[in-house]
Amino acid sequence: MTEAADLTAVSRPAQQMNQRKRDRMETAKRSALIQAAVQVVANCGFHGASVSLIANHAGVASGTVYVHFESKNPYRPPAGNGLATSEQSRQA
Repeated sequence: MTEAADLTAVSRPAQQMNQRKRDRMETAKRSALIQAAVQVVANCGFHGASVSLIANHAGVASGTVYVHFESKNPYRPPAGNGLATSEQSRQA
Protein backbone atom coordinates (compact mmCIF):
# COMPACT_ATOMS: atom_id res chain seq x y z
CA MET A 1 0.00 0.00 0.00
CA THR A 2 1.35 3.44 -0.88
CA GLU A 3 1.68 6.18 1.67
CA ALA A 4 -1.03 8.28 -0.07
CA ALA A 5 -3.47 5.35 -0.03
CA ASP A 6 -2.63 4.74 3.62
CA LEU A 7 -3.46 8.37 4.51
CA THR A 8 -6.79 8.13 2.68
CA ALA A 9 -7.70 4.97 4.55
CA VAL A 10 -6.94 6.62 7.88
CA SER A 11 -8.65 9.92 7.14
CA ARG A 12 -11.92 8.55 5.72
CA PRO A 13 -13.23 7.31 9.13
CA ALA A 14 -12.15 10.62 10.66
CA GLN A 15 -14.03 12.50 7.95
CA GLN A 16 -17.14 10.43 8.57
CA MET A 17 -16.88 11.05 12.30
CA ASN A 18 -16.47 14.79 11.70
CA GLN A 19 -19.50 14.78 9.39
CA ARG A 20 -21.61 13.03 12.04
CA LYS A 21 -20.47 15.60 14.61
CA ARG A 22 -21.37 18.48 12.24
CA ASP A 23 -24.74 16.88 11.57
CA ARG A 24 -25.45 16.63 15.33
CA MET A 25 -24.42 20.26 15.81
CA GLU A 26 -26.68 21.41 12.96
CA THR A 27 -29.58 19.40 14.38
CA ALA A 28 -28.98 20.97 17.80
CA LYS A 29 -28.94 24.48 16.29
CA ARG A 30 -32.16 23.81 14.40
CA SER A 31 -33.81 22.51 17.58
CA ALA A 32 -32.59 25.55 19.54
CA LEU A 33 -34.01 27.85 16.87
CA ILE A 34 -37.39 26.11 16.96
CA GLN A 35 -37.53 26.25 20.77
CA ALA A 36 -36.50 29.90 20.75
CA ALA A 37 -39.11 30.71 18.11
CA VAL A 38 -41.86 29.06 20.12
CA GLN A 39 -40.90 31.05 23.21
CA VAL A 40 -40.46 34.37 21.39
CA VAL A 41 -43.71 33.98 19.42
CA ALA A 42 -45.54 33.06 22.64
CA ASN A 43 -44.21 36.21 24.33
CA CYS A 44 -44.31 38.71 21.45
CA GLY A 45 -46.83 37.32 19.00
CA PHE A 46 -45.89 36.22 15.50
CA HIS A 47 -45.57 39.71 14.07
CA GLY A 48 -43.56 40.95 17.03
CA ALA A 49 -41.08 38.08 16.80
CA SER A 50 -38.29 39.25 14.51
CA VAL A 51 -35.75 36.83 13.08
CA SER A 52 -32.98 38.66 14.95
CA LEU A 53 -34.90 38.32 18.24
CA ILE A 54 -35.37 34.59 17.65
CA ALA A 55 -31.69 34.18 16.74
CA ASN A 56 -30.58 36.15 19.80
CA HIS A 57 -32.79 34.03 22.04
CA ALA A 58 -31.30 30.86 20.49
CA GLY A 59 -27.76 32.16 20.93
CA VAL A 60 -26.91 32.18 17.22
CA ALA A 61 -26.30 34.82 14.57
CA SER A 62 -29.28 36.04 12.55
CA GLY A 63 -27.80 34.55 9.39
CA THR A 64 -27.91 31.11 10.97
CA VAL A 65 -31.71 31.27 10.92
CA TYR A 66 -31.61 31.55 7.13
CA VAL A 67 -29.28 28.56 6.88
CA HIS A 68 -32.02 26.42 8.41
CA PHE A 69 -35.20 28.25 7.33
CA GLU A 70 -36.18 30.50 4.40
CA SER A 71 -38.02 32.92 6.67
CA LYS A 72 -39.77 32.98 10.01
CA ASN A 73 -42.96 31.60 8.42
CA PRO A 74 -42.12 27.98 9.40
CA TYR A 75 -42.40 29.21 13.00
CA ARG A 76 -46.01 30.29 12.53
CA PRO A 77 -48.26 27.98 14.52
CA PRO A 78 -50.98 26.32 12.43
CA ALA A 79 -54.44 27.78 12.86
CA GLY A 80 -56.59 26.04 15.43
CA ASN A 81 -53.75 24.27 17.23
CA GLY A 82 -54.95 25.52 20.61
CA LEU A 83 -51.82 27.60 21.21
CA ALA A 84 -52.67 31.26 21.57
CA THR A 85 -49.86 33.78 21.36
CA SER A 86 -49.87 36.74 23.72
CA GLU A 87 -50.97 38.88 20.75
CA GLN A 88 -53.96 36.61 20.11
CA SER A 89 -54.80 36.59 23.81
CA ARG A 90 -54.83 40.39 23.91
CA GLN A 91 -57.21 40.50 20.96
CA ALA A 92 -59.64 38.05 22.56
